[in-house]
Amino acid sequence: MGEKIKIIFNILLFFFTIFFTIIFLSSIQRAEAVKIGKFELLTDLFIEETYDDNVLLTKNNTESSRVTTISPTVSLARTKNKMYLTLSYNANLKYYDDYSNENQYQQTGAWDIGIRPRSKSNLGIQGQNIYSYTKRDEREPLLAGRDNVIKVNDFSFTPYINQQIGDKFEAALTFSHKEKKYKQRYENYEDSRSDEGSTDIQYKLSKNIALHGNYRYLATYFAKATPDYTEQETNGGFTYDIRSKIRLNARYGHAWKKDELNQKSNSPTIDSSIDIYFLKATNISINYTRSSSHTSSYDTANNSFISHDASLNIRHDLFNQKIIMNYGGVYNLSEYEATDRKDKSNTGAINIAYKIIKSVLVSLSGDYKKSEYRYESTDRKDKSQGGGVSLDWEIGKPLTLSLAGKYTKSTYYTETDNTEDHEEELYDGSAKLAYAIKENTFLEAGYQYLENKSDAGANENDDNENNEYTVNRYNLGLKITF
Repeated sequence: MGEKIKIIFNILLFFFTIFFTIIFLSSIQRAEAVKIGKFELLTDLFIEETYDDNVLLTKNNTESSRVTTISPTVSLARTKNKMYLTLSYNANLKYYDDYSNENQYQQTGAWDIGIRPRSKSNLGIQGQNIYSYTKRDEREPLLAGRDNVIKVNDFSFTPYINQQIGDKFEAALTFSHKEKKYKQRYENYEDSRSDEGSTDIQYKLSKNIALHGNYRYLATYFAKATPDYTEQETNGGFTYDIRSKIRLNARYGHAWKKDELNQKSNSPTIDSSIDIYFLKATNISINYTRSSSHTSSYDTANNSFISHDASLNIRHDLFNQKIIMNYGGVYNLSEYEATDRKDKSNTGAINIAYKIIKSVLVSLSGDYKKSEYRYESTDRKDKSQGGGVSLDWEIGKPLTLSLAGKYTKSTYYTETDNTEDHEEELYDGSAKLAYAIKENTFLEAGYQYLENKSDAGANENDDNENNEYTVNRYNLGLKITF
C-alpha cells in the first residue's frame, strides 16, 4: 500500500512542479504572490555560480571547476474556510562542470490537506517525500572511491485528528507510515519501513496548570540483517506556569521494546525542562531528557541504546538589545545494550552580538566539544575548540557587506594509550556583498578561503597529507522572491 501511495504522490509532484514552473516563468516580473482563485502561490529562486580552485580537496595536483547551484522553492496554499491545503516543493541542486560525479542534490515535496468540520476540530493528512544524493563527509570527494555518498529516498504520510472539547480538554490521534530506501548497498545502512500510532491528551486544571498523557506504538521492519522490532511507550506529566515567570514541564514514562530475536528491554523515560524569565533581560532554560533510541545497523548487539541529554542555555538582552549574549552547554551519554559500549560528549558554545550602530552588527563566537567512544577494548577521544568573528554592515539601503572568519582546532587521540594521534587546524574566512536590485531581487557576490592543516603528532608514520588542503571559492548569485 505504501509503495502505491508513493508512486501516485511522485506522479502528482511531477505534474505539480511542471505546472507551477510554467506559471512562475510567466510571472517573473511580479513582486507579489500570485493569486489562483482561492489559492496563493509563493515562489523563490536562487541561482549561484561558483569557481572552486580545489574541488577535490587535495594538497597537491589540485583540480578546479565551475559549480552551478540552483535552489527553487514553490508553495501553493489555501487556509481559509473549512478546507485547507498546502503543497510545497523545494530543491538544492549542485552541478559541477568538469566533475559530474560530484553532483549533489536534494529534492523535497510535501503536502498537508484537511478539513475543519467544527471550530475546535480538524482532520487531515500530511506527507513528505525527500530524494537526496549527498556526501557523507564534505571533507572527502565523491570521486575518492571511498563510498562517500548516500543516495536515499525518504517517504512518509501521516493522517491525524485534533479535537478540543470545551475549554479544558484536547486530544490528538496520529498514524505515520515511513519508508527509507537506499539506491545502493551500504555497509552500515539498509532499507526500512515503520508504522507508528500515537495519542496525546491534555487537560487544563487551571489557567496555569495542564496535565499531559501520551501512548505510542511503533513497529519497524528492516530489509536484511537488522532485526525487526516493536516498541511501546507511555508517559504522563504536567506543565506549570508560575506567574508567567517560571515554566515547569515534566513527563515520566516507560518504554518496552522487543525484536524478532526475542530480545526484550524496558527502561524509564523522562522529559523535563525549566524556563526562567523573572530576571530582567535574562532567560534561562534547563532541560533533561532520557529516551529510548534505535539505529539501523548490522551490529545487532549495538543498535539499541538509552540516551541521556542535559542542556543549559542562558540569554541576556542588554542595553535595549544592543548587546545579545547566548551561552550554554549540552551533555550527552549513550548507554548501549551491549555493556561494553558507551558514548558521551560535552559541548559548549557562546555568542555575543553587538549592534554598534543601527547599520553595523558585530558578533563573536566560541565553541568547544569533547567526545569519547568506548567499545570493547577500543577507546577513542576527539576534542575540538574554536572561535570566530563576523561583521554585517548595511552600507546603504540597497547594499550590505558581510565579513566572517573562524578558526577551529581538532585533536584526535589513539585508541589504547590515550596519546595524541594527530591534530588538525581549519581556517575559514569569507566576504559577501549583497545588493537589492528591487524589493524582490537580490544580487550577491562573495569569496571564501579555506585551509586545513594536519600534524601527525605521536604517530609519525601516519600519512595525514590527505587531510591537508587549501581552497579559494568565488561566487556570484541571484535571488528572486515572489
